[in-house]
Amino acid sequence: MLRDAMVDGLKASGAVRSQTVERAMREVPRERFLPGDLPHTEVYADRSVTLSQDDQGFPTSTASQPTIVARMLEQLDVRSGHRVLEIGTASGYNAALLARLAERVVSLEIDPVLAEQAARRLGPAVDVRAVDGAAGAPDAAPFDRVQATVGVWNIATSWFEQLAPGGRLVVPLWLRPGLEVSVAFERRGDTLHSLSCEPCAFLRLRGTHTGPDGYHPLGGGSFAVADFLSASDATRLGRLLAEEPGVAEAVSDLPRGWFPSLALADERALKVFSLHADQESSGLYDRRAGALALIGDGVLLGYGDAAALAADLRTHVESGDTLDPTTLRITARPAGTPPREPSRWSFSRPSFHYQVGTTP
Repeated sequence: MLRDAMVDGLKASGAVRSQTVERAMREVPRERFLPGDLPHTEVYADRSVTLSQDDQGFPTSTASQPTIVARMLEQLDVRSGHRVLEIGTASGYNAALLARLAERVVSLEIDPVLAEQAARRLGPAVDVRAVDGAAGAPDAAPFDRVQATVGVWNIATSWFEQLAPGGRLVVPLWLRPGLEVSVAFERRGDTLHSLSCEPCAFLRLRGTHTGPDGYHPLGGGSFAVADFLSASDATRLGRLLAEEPGVAEAVSDLPRGWFPSLALADERALKVFSLHADQESSGLYDRRAGALALIGDGVLLGYGDAAALAADLRTHVESGDTLDPTTLRITARPAGTPPREPSRWSFSRPSFHYQVGTTP
């Protein structure tokens, strides 16, 4: 059976660790929540499935890759009797799994069409609401667990306020372009302390709580992933990429984790990818100089007056400075709360201040 084979693979990889998550994933038919014309071999492949897209062909909602679904459920650690709030119903598959684990599940979806479809599939097992998830569900609070299944730049205050003391929040948190981690936070008083981090890549949260992070169209099916670009910057980037590179040199033996360390260290970091090809590049963009330096497929390319920028990128790679995202430890406190200890990196955002370090 394809479903059992999928779960067997998730167990072998370590994505599924507990008997409760294993049982739920063996019991819930994923095909019920995906487009009906999708072959079962694709339904149970370990990849995401697009549910809707915008007029540029960019996905606006997906059914997440089974590996990240499993890893986040393990991070969430739902127990019998728990009340769970989910932000981002999408297909309803994750909500169906949560319903096997918890006493009550409230799931919020900003797209009314997706919400209606998911509600029909889920029936009374899940309270699906077609609303902006940023407000949470105050009438059903407090929750023992809160899970966001969309990428966020800043934790919504409502999610924190509706989380019971000692409760757990799992959220795909955007730290820097190309560095997003699913963080399992535990609420201790007025502070959220991370328990674990898993690398991930999610579509951005939509609605009133959308941040400046995002996917910026560059033309020709290419997008830049950054939180510092304006529309004019994106247009300029697209023009640069259409030019012949002035720098082109081979880069061999890239150290694993070189870009996460660059993203935290350099505010010019960004990623570029294409919808039409399995291509992804990472590097630096100097807005003032109009220069771009990218590494992809073992080649460093520089566009515009990029000699100095390419040298900066090469120096970072050769320094051997790397970062394993699973070693990150993050503390989040409501904005305006003074830090209680020093940290290696910090981010101040509208609702929370984030202090980031690593385990030894």
